[in-house]
Amino acid sequence: MSGAASAITRNGENDELFVPYAGYIKHIPDTPVTVGIGFFTVGGTASDFRNLRTALGTTDKNAGQIRHYKLTPSVAYQVTDRLSLGISMAVSYSDISLALVPNTPTGFETDGTCNRANGISPPGSCAYAFGFTPQYGLMYKFNDMLTFGLAYTSAVNLPYGDGKITRNQVGIGKVTYDAQVTGFRWADDLAAGVAIRPNKDWLISAKFQWIRWDSVMNNAVINLTNGNNAAMPTDRIILDFQWRDQYVMAVGTMYDVTDRLNLHLAYNYGNNPVPKHTLNLATASIVEHHVAGGAAYKMTDSLKLDSVFTISPENSVTFNSSTFGNNTSLDVGGYSLLFTLSYKPQ
Repeated sequence: MSGAASAITRNGENDELFVPYAGYIKHIPDTPVTVGIGFFTVGGTASDFRNLRTALGTTDKNAGQIRHYKLTPSVAYQVTDRLSLGISMAVSYSDISLALVPNTPTGFETDGTCNRANGISPPGSCAYAFGFTPQYGLMYKFNDMLTFGLAYTSAVNLPYGDGKITRNQVGIGKVTYDAQVTGFRWADDLAAGVAIRPNKDWLISAKFQWIRWDSVMNNAVINLTNGNNAAMPTDRIILDFQWRDQYVMAVGTMYDVTDRLNLHLAYNYGNNPVPKHTLNLATASIVEHHVAGGAAYKMTDSLKLDSVFTISPENSVTFNSSTFGNNTSLDVGGYSLLFTLSYKPQ
């Protein structure tokens, strides 16, 4: 990622991120029931820009990290040979870390070890939240060649609390507060997909997903209380998002080269949900295209290694910023490499 503000150009810090997930699935013998449990990284964002020159002449930083994990006990029921239904009674955990020009008047920064924690630290004194996120799905197999799937994930309210924020108050200096966040919700979404198998070695799939950011990502409010300076004991910060709905289209293919090796390739497009007038370096989820390729190798009958390499071409947006000046440009893109080791008991 890179961001240009006024007469300067700065690259974002390119630190590694740890994205954990794990799962277990078991079919109950002589029944139509399959059960499972998983731990997944659902989404989030991470950015880190330092040594930025603001319009007020200060040298500052913009950074943000939002982590959203789910624990998903799930059950699926085989209604007929063609139809399966499933439900996941998921519990969400999320925490949030922000640094919005804390060395500039009215700027602020969350305290604690989760700032730039690369996804692996406990929350420290950053605000965190738990929520309940049920998901419902069905799969219908028309024939050996064509299968259809449909899934709906509920929105989840994330009332972040128990955080600490230090704000640079005009004429006073930095004041540390207890922080509670209201009005922040993770969007519900509806996804439909088809899988086509022209022959036993070749699979083609496509998916369309509607993510309803417009119904949840509006104004979030950070309520600040118990300030350590009597001149400003309370305050609040309004995070103006006003995101639009996002429509995601994806296609992919997988081919079994041998009984042990298969290759896969995929492309994903999702429109940029962030309007220019609320764009911020710390929460700029503006990438629209993703291309992924990889391979899976079955080392034994029980053990399989998967690898995926994803490229996200840069998307560039120019906007007017009250912090960095007019015609500020932000370029976001990058790549990731993911390895998965799975074990299937015999």
